[in-house]
Amino acid sequence: MGRDLIARIETSFSRSRISFAVGDSPPQKRLEVGIARLFAPLRFLRRTWKPGLAIALFLASVLFPLPAYGQGSGTANDGQHREVPSLDVIMIVDESETMWNHTDTEGVRVNTVNFFIDMLSSEQSGPVHRLGIVAFGTEPYVIPYTLLDNPAAAEALKEQFATVHKSIESHKDVEYTDVNKALRAALEMIGEERDPGRKSAIILISDGQPTNPQVSEKKGRDTVMAYLDETQTLLKQLEDYPYVDTICPAPKGVPFYMIGMGVNKLEESSSPDFITLYREFWQGVSARAGGYYKEAEKVQEMQGISTYIFSELLCTPAEPSLAVHSPQVLEYQVYNSYFQIFFTISAKENPELAATVYRPREDGTAGGAALSKDEEGVNWQSNGVDYEVWGVRYTEPWAGTWRVVLEGEGRAEFSYVFFPNTMIDVYEPGGGFLPADKPFTIRARIIDENGQIVDIPLKDFQVEIEGEKGFRKQLPLEKDGDTFVAQFEALEQTGEYSLTLHALLPDGTPLYEHKWVTLISAPWVEVTEPVRGSSYLPGESIPLQARVHLAGATSFEDIKLIATLWRTEDGERRQKSVQTIEMSRATQKGEEAGAGENVMTYSGEFQPPADSGEYAIQVEMMAILPGGRVFDHETAPIPLSILTPPTPTPSPTPIPTATFTPTPTPVPTETPTPTPTPVSLLASVAGTAKPFCLPGILILLPPACLLALLWRKRRQAVPDKIKLLAELMRSRRESGEPPYILILGSGPSVSLGSNSMKRVVKAVAGSVDLEKFYETLDGLSPLERYVILKKHFAEAGISPGYRRLAELIKEGFFDIIFTTNLDPFLENSLEAANLDFEVLICGEGALDRMGQMDIPGLGQRPESARPPIRIVKLHGDVLSRSFAFTPSEISLFGSDGERVLRRYLSHDLIIVGHGPRDYDINRAIEREGGSIWYINQSPPPTDNLVYQAMRARGTQTNVISGEFGLFDRFFEALHSELMRS
Repeated sequence: MGRDLIARIETSFSRSRISFAVGDSPPQKRLEVGIARLFAPLRFLRRTWKPGLAIALFLASVLFPLPAYGQGSGTANDGQHREVPSLDVIMIVDESETMWNHTDTEGVRVNTVNFFIDMLSSEQSGPVHRLGIVAFGTEPYVIPYTLLDNPAAAEALKEQFATVHKSIESHKDVEYTDVNKALRAALEMIGEERDPGRKSAIILISDGQPTNPQVSEKKGRDTVMAYLDETQTLLKQLEDYPYVDTICPAPKGVPFYMIGMGVNKLEESSSPDFITLYREFWQGVSARAGGYYKEAEKVQEMQGISTYIFSELLCTPAEPSLAVHSPQVLEYQVYNSYFQIFFTISAKENPELAATVYRPREDGTAGGAALSKDEEGVNWQSNGVDYEVWGVRYTEPWAGTWRVVLEGEGRAEFSYVFFPNTMIDVYEPGGGFLPADKPFTIRARIIDENGQIVDIPLKDFQVEIEGEKGFRKQLPLEKDGDTFVAQFEALEQTGEYSLTLHALLPDGTPLYEHKWVTLISAPWVEVTEPVRGSSYLPGESIPLQARVHLAGATSFEDIKLIATLWRTEDGERRQKSVQTIEMSRATQKGEEAGAGENVMTYSGEFQPPADSGEYAIQVEMMAILPGGRVFDHETAPIPLSILTPPTPTPSPTPIPTATFTPTPTPVPTETPTPTPTPVSLLASVAGTAKPFCLPGILILLPPACLLALLWRKRRQAVPDKIKLLAELMRSRRESGEPPYILILGSGPSVSLGSNSMKRVVKAVAGSVDLEKFYETLDGLSPLERYVILKKHFAEAGISPGYRRLAELIKEGFFDIIFTTNLDPFLENSLEAANLDFEVLICGEGALDRMGQMDIPGLGQRPESARPPIRIVKLHGDVLSRSFAFTPSEISLFGSDGERVLRRYLSHDLIIVGHGPRDYDINRAIEREGGSIWYINQSPPPTDNLVYQAMRARGTQTNVISGEFGLFDRFFEALHSELMRS
């Protein structure tokens, strides 16, 4: 009994916990952390079977107040500011022979790690951050996550790392640079302690040169490239660990930053070609992972880069470092809209150089009291040599001029980081790489702590772009609705550029945002028709014209332009694909007026859209160089409107009554004997001249009775197992229990049991032959599959089963759906039912627009609000162009989220349409867990892994097969049972 009571207490907490995890209130998130820590002993005692002590501990945790862990100071400003994320940072530190003997002989990497530890421990807006360290050479040395909630914890972590670093020194000359082993260790650390309420990040400090006994430059470029391919595959897994908030950098996963340490010294042990290879590789993978690559040669550069990474992870970009000489006085204006400020003095040439920070006076002028390092709201950290960090939380006096005074001998770097309640969201350009020679647009919005757009007047909203060789240009951003826009002309010089956006709020608070972009020599697309804002009438086709600028790549083995017409519905940003075409290439380069020598022209035409409304056109280029490298670049959507023509005014229309047209006199002909034609009984009765016809009623009565009997029989024919399942689902909803997790497989139950999918199979394979359908698509390239499937999906419509499923979801019978199908029918049915939902697509590079989030709570229903509807597409999605189809592709996609999937499949499940291609479900389902309902046209064979799990869980009789195992039939019957009163 005691064990059961403990389980119920823990279950009750876990159900309420989801309301904290998905809520927007910062105090709730902090409360969750506190409660979770209180329940850790409870779970331990449950395992060790001490029920009386466990219950006493639980009661004590309820009766006594929570410790003031990460709660802030309780000032009037608390709870009113933007919540910065709780960070889980892993620093991967290269301790190889080249670092010790060539690229970092002074141990700057150790100082950088300590600097980051002090910054994280000094940040005190409410969340508490964790830092883990993986020091690596031939093997990784792992220091687990340390909670940096006090200075003692920070010092203990520094000592741990110093011990590891010193232990490597004795054998430093034989240490390789096996970064992939270190990455695996970091991924394992994230996976084991993953909390979607905390933002993970990885920072790699290395010269970037990989070596191990099997991989070296002496063994050839191919061996190095094979190793780096493995590195890239590992880094792609970072996309599988999303963060619940989306206002920070890299919302689609874990951002990856690399600080290139001493790359300029690699010439001692490498060649220029390999150095360029490493540099381009790390630039590419870090940009794709939402971070960036920066090289550093000096201490101040390392600490300046660290400050930028620290502030970016906290959604608060730092001011650029300022080189200062002592004595020097710096003054900064602080506003009430700030809730925390940071001053970092780093790269001090002289340890005796000291900084003093002064508050403003009561009237806001400079010259108030100096900050004490141990006063309330102040957190000060220093290594006593070359840096110190001042973290200052809101305490009065606050608003006014703050002063920082540096005294002593020597030079230092100074950075200033502030935490305002609003921030600039730069959503275009979206990626880290842009084609050179192409004009590009900056688009930004102002958002609040919940990521919602804030429409407030701004002053002096500017964007400044800086590049190499002293290039600098500044442009204003003009307001366009809720967006601010600036258009840059083409920049010819390739390389790295920084974009800095800054504006003033009405109270004078400055806002900053910083973004790195890299211009590369790559082909790009220019859409010349239709122009932005075009309008068309219904029935009018939409012409397309585009140019492909080759950007120095004078020839391609293949190049395609795929154009998509999207429709925007209900003013939402979510769009629905209407048509997709492949544009045709002109016969010769440069034939269009204005096209240059290295420009190819393309054309096409969309068929007239059926409905009026707001549309957008998007053109995507796929180009393959002779060497095999693929460039994939999308243009920005070009909004256009399909207008309904005005209704003609009736007044000028001629009145036809005055027209006398001679009517031909009909020639008398023999009236033929009427041939009996089939007419419905209802129509025959309605067509009689008599208002009441007893024979007609008598004729209708027997068919009516027959129909009633057939309906009753059909109602009774619903299998008892569907009735039982419906009753269980209804009881769960009424008692507030979480609903079943729904799994939609790729078997015949879904593919051929859904009218929508049956149409697609028939259109592609020429018959309703599922194997022929798969064989046809297996022989096509991903692009060809995309084009053909997208077309037939758009034409198929929504089958009755999907409409019924959408209604069940609307009524709360499902809120988490896993599917291995690539089609959009489920999303289309939910859109038709006016439901809001989230989609998580497992796959490569397909989540930039989806706001991918891990699903907290394992489907548990909050007490105060219904959980969001979430669709998890395990094999990808055709419309997003990220999908797996062949067995090898599915195996790759399935392995990414296997751990998470395994956790979900341990709960109560309804599996509809399990098929032979559902490898990841087979691999992830275990013998222990909740009940399983299996719906398919055929019962599962005894060697089926799902059946074996059902048998182990004691639910092997929960099988619905035959006619009612088909998708449409099953959900129609289930809907009928659940909706009847």
